Amino acid sequence: MKDITPLEFEEKQYERYYEKLREKIKTKLQKLEKKLGKKGIEIILLAPDLFVLLYRLTKDKRIDVRRKIILSMVLAYWILPSDILPEMLLGSLGYLDDILITLYTLDSLFADTDINILLENWPGDPEVIKNIHRFSLKVKDLLHLLGGNIEQKVIRFADLMLRSGKRE
Repeated sequence: MKDITPLEFEEKQYERYYEKLREKIKTKLQKLEKKLGKKGIEIILLAPDLFVLLYRLTKDKRIDVRRKIILSMVLAYWILPSDILPEMLLGSLGYLDDILITLYTLDSLFADTDINILLENWPGDPEVIKNIHRFSLKVKDLLHLLGGNIEQKVIRFADLMLRSGKRE
């Protein structure tokens, strides 16, 4: 039997987590289908795909360090138990804020990253990632209307992290 590398082991662990999360969300959402509609369920089912995309992009050597810091911050938001819409209280609907923040972050990634890199790291249907850019633009416009320029604040934080990591 072939020995597996730590990276292959990590990928397999992640794939199992991804499948479990997707199935858990799907099962819970079936109860809400009448209220949410088919489109609402499809949007929430993006959660596991977006989470895996973020994770894989943080590991991809073609993504610059500054961008990886920002993606890692978004990943941390997914994992934190207390956020705007907590999953503990709202169940699968609690993923909506995570999805919106991820889409907001991905907008700038689409602008300066080869689509093939995104496709290689996307765990879901390749056609879906192409539509995500359209959604990310809408989310970015919405969040700008609601709260100013969040992106510049996050970029300043990432720059600060990079500067503090360099020793002169």
